[in-house]
Amino acid sequence: MPAFAGAGPALDLKDLRATLRGMTAEAPQAGMGIPDVPALLSRLGMKDAPVLRDTAAKPVTGFGGAGGLFSLQAARGTKDETSPKATKAPVDVSVANFRVMLAGLAQIYSAQNNQLLINAQGARGAQALSVRSGTVTLADLQSFSAANGMAPRADGTLTAPVVLWPDATLVLTHGERLALARDTGAFIMSMGRLEIKGALIESVGAENAAEPTFTPFITVVGGGSLHMEGTTLRGMGFGRTMKFAGLTIAGNPLISGDQEIILKDNLFDALKTVSIAGVSNARITGNTFQNAGSAGLNLLGTPDAEVRENLFRGASPTNAIRVQFGSDRAVVKDNVFLKGGRVAILIDRGSNHVSVNGNLVWKRDGAGIKFLGTQCGHAQGNILIDNAQKGIEVRKSNGTVVQGNVIAGNQSAGVWVSAQAEGAQTSVHGNRFEGNGAGLSSATGAEIWIEGNNFKRQLPKLLDGDIASLTNALVRDLAGSGPLLFSRGQSVAQTALAPMCGDDT
Repeated sequence: MPAFAGAGPALDLKDLRATLRGMTAEAPQAGMGIPDVPALLSRLGMKDAPVLRDTAAKPVTGFGGAGGLFSLQAARGTKDETSPKATKAPVDVSVANFRVMLAGLAQIYSAQNNQLLINAQGARGAQALSVRSGTVTLADLQSFSAANGMAPRADGTLTAPVVLWPDATLVLTHGERLALARDTGAFIMSMGRLEIKGALIESVGAENAAEPTFTPFITVVGGGSLHMEGTTLRGMGFGRTMKFAGLTIAGNPLISGDQEIILKDNLFDALKTVSIAGVSNARITGNTFQNAGSAGLNLLGTPDAEVRENLFRGASPTNAIRVQFGSDRAVVKDNVFLKGGRVAILIDRGSNHVSVNGNLVWKRDGAGIKFLGTQCGHAQGNILIDNAQKGIEVRKSNGTVVQGNVIAGNQSAGVWVSAQAEGAQTSVHGNRFEGNGAGLSSATGAEIWIEGNNFKRQLPKLLDGDIASLTNALVRDLAGSGPLLFSRGQSVAQTALAPMCGDDT
């Protein structure tokens, strides 16, 4: 059954489009709080209405009337206590040269942009407040910085970098503001544990005179852990690599342990990107990514990741989500993409067995979903409407299943299959095509297996590309009751679809 409750024949696209237009009109300006993503999903019919479990929480305040899309979430609980996972070792703080941590990072992710980071420190050089062990708070960082000749500003803004080593933990709690000064080169780099709940973290200050491109960032290095919940990050990230790109988890595949990456119910506002690399089982749920400077979320070599119930909106120059470089078995589910540039969900470069289920993509300047150079990808129960290019693209991939999607109003083909190797298979079944530039199109599509697709509202252009001549095979059966194989310019009736990657479809 499709993950999206409305992704079937009964879905009223006119009503859905009206709802989406109303939602975008309700969007608040930056800085007006964290959107309630569960309420958004409920309004779209993607999940049941959320239940507030915290009876002491403040009422939700809407931007477009009660229950509006971009309602602010109620505060979650009371002021957080130190986590039982926080480091219990004595606090050891000093000043240290952060080149040591950069060197370890460069072993895995190259030294690109390292010198820019050092330049941004000006006359101070590569010196940072160094937390070797113990658990510290924001007040601790401010106090220790002052005691070590790196005094914060009057409003508490940190003016110098902070590095945390494997035995250290930083805890930020509800209502706290961690401001990092751009003009003096402040940033956070951690090999330890970050526990951040209900805080605000932002870049402040004028352009950095020594290195104008510099902007503060948070990077988790090696085996470090991050649990961030209900927090706003704003205006962070710089450089041509993902190491300093806003919020970065740069794992080391040679380091094992109890590393934990959880991003839940956060607002990432005007970050260059959120990038997660070299870790397993990352959980990214309920977040809002808006006005990203690059890809909203970048997964590189991150197997078994779960990206669920997130909102991507606002201006963005490229993909909303990239799943790349061996991020096998990732699940991208029940997310909403409102406008933005290029393809919304890109599965790329050897990320295999990735599931893209129950997502809604509306009015992207590119396509909805793209599988490029993958094996055994699965796109099911998605709604892909009114995008400037294709609904779903399959390119240089084998064993891809496109099942039970609603694909409508896209300016190019609803499904496009191209540049396939000889014998590569794609299964397209149970989808609803409506008002696209073409229904199904291919250019060197190898084997395309189809069954049960509804083309009744896709006339007159059912097929295009090198399978356009096979249109008569569909005209006779617009409901797709009989399986067909399109291969080598021919349409061959089948008794059943070929199994893909050992499955039944």
